[in-house]
Amino acid sequence: MSVLEKLPLEILQEGKLVSESEDDLEEDLEEDLEDHGSAVVNGGPFYGGLPNDEYIGKYWEPLARFLVQLPRLLDFVYSFVDLPAPCLMDALRSIPNCRLHLHNFGLKSLVQPEGQPQDIDPYEYSVATCPQLYCILTRCSDYTEDGLRNYNGEAARLLAAGLAQNLKRVRVIEFYPGTGLGHTNTFNGPRVGWQGFFPNSPQKTQTQPLRPGYLDALSVRPWPPANLEEWSKYVEFSSLRTLKWNCHAPSTNMYRWMSTCDFSSLKTLVLNVESYGSECKQMDEVAGVVLRNLPPLNSLRLTGLFGQQAFQAIVQCHNTLRRLSLFAEQLPDADRLRITAENARELAENCAQLEELSLQVPRSQGNKEEVLIYRSLGSILSLRYLTIYLDCSEVATYGLSDSDVEEYYNDVQYPKLHKLLIREAMINAAVDEQLARAIYQEIENGSSNNGKHPALQCVKFYVTGAGEFNEYYGNIYITPVVRSIGRSWELIRNPSRRDDSADVVAIQELDREAREAFDKETKEFRRWNGVMDIQELVFREIWPEKTRSWQTDWHSFPLMTD
Repeated sequence: MSVLEKLPLEILQEGKLVSESEDDLEEDLEEDLEDHGSAVVNGGPFYGGLPNDEYIGKYWEPLARFLVQLPRLLDFVYSFVDLPAPCLMDALRSIPNCRLHLHNFGLKSLVQPEGQPQDIDPYEYSVATCPQLYCILTRCSDYTEDGLRNYNGEAARLLAAGLAQNLKRVRVIEFYPGTGLGHTNTFNGPRVGWQGFFPNSPQKTQTQPLRPGYLDALSVRPWPPANLEEWSKYVEFSSLRTLKWNCHAPSTNMYRWMSTCDFSSLKTLVLNVESYGSECKQMDEVAGVVLRNLPPLNSLRLTGLFGQQAFQAIVQCHNTLRRLSLFAEQLPDADRLRITAENARELAENCAQLEELSLQVPRSQGNKEEVLIYRSLGSILSLRYLTIYLDCSEVATYGLSDSDVEEYYNDVQYPKLHKLLIREAMINAAVDEQLARAIYQEIENGSSNNGKHPALQCVKFYVTGAGEFNEYYGNIYITPVVRSIGRSWELIRNPSRRDDSADVVAIQELDREAREAFDKETKEFRRWNGVMDIQELVFREIWPEKTRSWQTDWHSFPLMTD
């Protein structure tokens, strides 16, 4: 059987499976902006042509011949570490409406010795500016470990500004290259700015955009932390439908400036709201300001330092949300969002179109407040996928001084931390299959539909923050315990998709192999001169010894239901 005969008929006829709706197509394209394990650009110096062109082309010719038989191909995703071979580019140019997605985009001839600018390789330039280019993902740093200057970041911005006329989706991941001697010596020396694609041909070169380009999607993770304002010189923000900014900001000024921008087309936002020092206290406020000045979103992922002001902006201004992910970090001086039953009710009432939701729920030993949160989340009748991070961190002790914590570490038998705190941490962290099913059932009960949620397909639970009593210190002595008993679970309704199995709910432990490997290393409690330490004392007060292993003696505590 030939390769063509093995392919689904739909692919041969349409070039790809057509999505059921425009929203589904947009969701599929969001994968363009994920990492996909893209490779680092390692450059020359080599100039004036790609190495082994003839050798490379030989192995891509069968695919090229196949592509020309797909005249209705819509998208070609290429993730190889080098640019497409000339034969592939020729094939793509013969397909009128095909869009090229380069998930390992890198122009190797733009990696050059500092102070020795070279013209870009002509073939690389032809690929970077071809009409078929629709999406690029690139990972780069200003310098390589060998001390070579890497101008791919600058090139990506210029391509986004319209040099690549049909480029619509850009992701740039910048990173710290390491501590190689070559990098260190170059990094500490004078820097030479980019002189364009053709520094030796002034009539052809260009270093600044003639005008901002019109992208649909922009995803940036800069290093070192940078300002989004720089990108406004290259991209018309009013055209963006997707923006992903994963970085600390130099200051809150960036977020305040962002709140004044025109994001009138924006539908998807991924935003990390973090800064440094005393400005951490202001992050919740500025996050709220940004969110209130955006059009109603379809998808939002918010991480960093935010609290109730940001949350209220979400429920009051973005009732169109279909996907929402909230993950707040904790610092003593920052207002951190801790979901309450009232918050969950507000979310259900104001964001009734949610289909995917991910958030932290504070564990409180399964009390009525915690149960009400689960039920309120279950009242979102459109919800299909729910991920809950069971937050076991202890907010009350985040004001504990470093000296108190250090004294605890130095004297494990007489800790400053009260045993009650450790007891609560262990009980909150203990999540076995029975508790996972009980939480799932409370979510189902919230639907007011005879205990059956009409849309819910998958629920995941992850335990986080267990044993965290201070900004800088986790409790190293209870870490083995909470890592073992704080298990992650996935519950899937009707995994077989059979009509007669609609009420079947399958459950599995997530990351089980990693947890079991860790358990093998921590079979015994640590003892100091044969004396029980605090973790064992508290553990045995909660779960008396029944077997030869503490890892089989524990169980979760039930929820406080009506």
